[in-house]
Amino acid sequence: MPGKRLNSQAREFVAKLLKYFSDEKDNGGPLKPMTSVKERVADALGISLRTVTTIKSCSDRSQALCTSGKSRPRLKSKTEDLRDSQKQDVRNVIYDMYAQSK
Repeated sequence: MPGKRLNSQAREFVAKLLKYFSDEKDNGGPLKPMTSVKERVADALGISLRTVTTIKSCSDRSQALCTSGKSRPRLKSKTEDLRDSQKQDVRNVIYDMYAQSK
């Protein structure tokens, strides 16, 4: 993918992978057994094994990777409980204050 710009977090992962594979080269072989794939990925990227497991299970279930962002309930609007006549009164007061400031 030439020409694709990476954000700082992706660049950090690339640097960690380069260091990990350089360490493997200096070691003359893998630092961890080839059969423990998730442990190698976690070690290479400097993330927890639990994170790797979560991402793997998510990618096995669907094409798109899920994010761990929490859904936060939205606060209801301050004007939601007001009647239309009250909203109009507030609007008129604001318009009057703006007209007086000119």
